[in-house]
Amino acid sequence: MRILNVLQTKQSHLAEERLSSGILGAIGLGRKSPLSSRFRVVARSMSAFLLVQLPAENRIRLKPGTELQLSPKAQQALNGLESMSLNKQYADYQEEISQATIFIKNPNYCLLDGNKLLAVLISFLYPDTHYLDIIR
Repeated sequence: MRILNVLQTKQSHLAEERLSSGILGAIGLGRKSPLSSRFRVVARSMSAFLLVQLPAENRIRLKPGTELQLSPKAQQALNGLESMSLNKQYADYQEEISQATIFIKNPNYCLLDGNKLLAVLISFLYPDTHYLDIIR
């Protein structure tokens, strides 16, 4: 659980549009992230997926078909993912964001299906990057 929480936190930081390190980042004036918009879509999607699969502090959702119980943090992550499609910076990725949201909200997927979500996102967002074929 601790490792999954750390992984989710790291992905959440990678998905940010502005770097929040340093004194300027602490007051909201961080510099623009050097990571691409499509990478941030993948990072935010995976972060939201992990939060949905961790419904409570001492639980991990390992069985598909069980009811989704979204924590406030998971609901906030999903709302953040959905709001990306309203941002003009992510206008080219609206379909991918929608597909990721549908996948994440589907109770027939559990933590063990995280690699499927990653494969779907990579197939849509990085179709010509052949060294990522191992993930697909």
